[in-house]
Amino acid sequence: RHTDNTAKVASVDSQRSLFTEGLRLVRTRIEFITKRKSKISLMVSSPESGDGKTHFVINLAGVYSLVSSKVLLIDLDLRNPQLSKRLGLDKVNGLVNVLIGDNKVEDVIIPASEEVPYDILPVGVIPPNPAELLRSDEMKNTMDYLKSIYDYVIVDTSPLGLVSDSYAISSLVDANLFVVRVGKTDKTFFRNFIHQMTNEVLSHSYIIINDIPKPKHNKKYGYGYGKYSYAYSGDSKYYHSQSGKYYVDDK
Repeated sequence: RHTDNTAKVASVDSQRSLFTEGLRLVRTRIEFITKRKSKISLMVSSPESGDGKTHFVINLAGVYSLVSSKVLLIDLDLRNPQLSKRLGLDKVNGLVNVLIGDNKVEDVIIPASEEVPYDILPVGVIPPNPAELLRSDEMKNTMDYLKSIYDYVIVDTSPLGLVSDSYAISSLVDANLFVVRVGKTDKTFFRNFIHQMTNEVLSHSYIIINDIPKPKHNKKYGYGYGKYSYAYSGDSKYYHSQSGKYYVDDK
């Protein structure tokens, strides 16, 4: 079960918030990309830490939980598992324990709760050889099994610009999302991204643009994905309370 440090999912707390509507647009776009409305698997990464990836993935899973009870969020950042830490699950067994044969995957999945309305597979013990584990047959077989029993599988991985872990997972999912932050992400990432797409190093990959400045004339805030973009009104901000819960204030 979840600990007292469980993160509260903003998208479910405020189903009609502007923030949630933005995430719904991302969900709709993914359905268009994958040409189906369920049995979808996603990898979410970013160029580096601090781009808003973990906030995004926690709430994207929340939006999917509004349409299905079979949603799984996997923490696959084997180097700095911020997702497991924010959800208070950094000291429990998880995926790595499954890959090394210590546990069955059913035994380490954290079921949905009132605070977090989707299942979670925490990272587990941090391994000395993350790259080898991610490229193992056990990893592929585990992903195939999870995709067969869940409607939506979302994988949070290490930042792409720091290590190569994301490359090992990108071929196991339907689409790869990269969260970038305006005013922070270096232009080199976009050049490399285009080069990798052109040379098919990464396929089915799209960019989520985070923290777009609001135009002065009409309070707008937006996300983008791939070459598409959209914006929504309001001034949504993230807050962290002393209890460890996360929420979005649209005021």
